[in-house]
Amino acid sequence: MNELLHTLSIIGLTGLKAIGVILLTDFASGIIHWLEDSYGKPTWPFFGKRVIVPNIEHHFFPRKFTKNSTFSRNTATLTIALLAGVVVALFGAFNVWWALALGIGAFANEIHCWAHRTPKENGRLITALQKIGLLQGVKHHGRHHTDPKNRTYCTITNYVNPFLDGMKFFQ
Repeated sequence: MNELLHTLSIIGLTGLKAIGVILLTDFASGIIHWLEDSYGKPTWPFFGKRVIVPNIEHHFFPRKFTKNSTFSRNTATLTIALLAGVVVALFGAFNVWWALALGIGAFANEIHCWAHRTPKENGRLITALQKIGLLQGVKHHGRHHTDPKNRTYCTITNYVNPFLDGMKFFQ
């Protein structure tokens, strides 16, 4: 009996850690998104043309980027995740939690893309995960595209934005 309780407590703690990592990754996606929107300049070397210009266009034509390939939508986040993974590994800190965070962060823009697509385009699994809020849904993310456009920056789940928006964190 003690062994069963010990196993269940390990499973529960592991689940809580995973949820914490997902929420922290969502928060990080919001910080990056806010920095892009608030301070990004199209004239910046390298990032201006590759990140800031498409981001600006996205706010005028939200569904346009859904027509691009998965790779082109996620090149910047994949690059950032790979570089962060190398740095974390060089410090000897790479573990399963970093792998989870960097894996989700690498595809944060894909999850963002799904929040601009219809349930038919997304399929049953993604739509179900959006309905429970584990993946950000269309209605939730739509708040970011309405004036005053200074809220709902986190792009992964439906759970971090209400807390941050309530605090007026990004304003």
